[in-house]
Amino acid sequence: MVRVSIRPRGTSAVAHPLCGRRLRAYAFRHVDGVPHLKVELPDGMPGLVAAEATDVFAAEQAGAGTGLVLDGAGLRHLHVVMMRLREGNASGARR
Repeated sequence: MVRVSIRPRGTSAVAHPLCGRRLRAYAFRHVDGVPHLKVELPDGMPGLVAAEATDVFAAEQAGAGTGLVLDGAGLRHLHVVMMRLREGNASGARR
């Protein structure tokens, strides 16, 4: 999970109520080939925001090195996925 800021885009974006807000992003989803972030809106409901309307790629655009920060649960999940890939069972289906 990461926190992203909604950036102003276009003429009406500055007036958008979420402009400048930080939201918890917990997944990516492609809609018509465009990457979107699944986010938790301020009222707790889920929402979808185009990734380019956020600062999720800001470090990459600024020339910073790429990286990933995981909490304990994320690290455990990554370990499970890697073990499944190693066993040739990436889908996680039980044998």
